Amino acid sequence: MDERERSWYAMDGGATIGQRGPGKGSIIADAEYGNPADTEDADARLTLELQRDGTFILTGQVYPWAFGQAVAATETEADEIAEHIRKRLEGLAAAIPDDDERDLVIKTATLQQLCAAFEADFPAV
Repeated sequence: MDERERSWYAMDGGATIGQRGPGKGSIIADAEYGNPADTEDADARLTLELQRDGTFILTGQVYPWAFGQAVAATETEADEIAEHIRKRLEGLAAAIPDDDERDLVIKTATLQQLCAAFEADFPAV
């Protein structure tokens, strides 16, 4: 697999399922986005948690650029929101510039704007 190829894979091989998540609920799904052959260099994470009141909280992160959350009343709604967040995270990850980029300052500024928009759309709960 080329080092720039990215896909979603289970966070820590699925070991986080059942643990307390960033939204303080019980993790029921947890995935990272990056090169599965180099999990130490992941770009993003999407976590789905079940809250004690039966609602769901989704947390999307682009390391270390952005953090956003959303609440869903049902699992179906959570799945729909997760798909939307997943696509946004993939776009943000694609916008992360390499250290040797020619236009590093411009690309970093663009990424910061995209991250700010993500956080505005998915404010921390």
